[in-house]
Amino acid sequence: VSGALSRARDVLAPYVLMLLLSVHSVIEGMAVGVEPTVGSTQAVLLAIVPHKTFAGMAISMNLLKAGLPFSDILRAIVLFALASPVGVLLGVYIPQYTPDSTLTGIGFKAAASGTFLYISTVEMLVPELLNRAED
Repeated sequence: VSGALSRARDVLAPYVLMLLLSVHSVIEGMAVGVEPTVGSTQAVLLAIVPHKTFAGMAISMNLLKAGLPFSDILRAIVLFALASPVGVLLGVYIPQYTPDSTLTGIGFKAAASGTFLYISTVEMLVPELLNRAED
């Protein structure tokens, strides 16, 4: 039973990571979408693009390490890639329904930062440290 549970965890972990990083990417996209000027949008994009690249590599490595079929890996990467544009679209339209778009933007940036800290520590760092301790 322990071996089956371990295998199930190994297969599910990359999907959980991909789902969490996708939610994080939607929130990041929303932070981009609510920016009021081109300059501020460019500044936020300048921070997000390199970060998204490394997040994509982390997801890819975890999916490959789990030995998943290529079609599953491709589907997961496409979902992750679409998360930010969906967030941008939401971010463009949400301020129309909120009284203070500046406060909304600050909220989205705070949520994006918080999800990043959670994912990087709980979902990535702790399992990596546990794996090294077992070796």
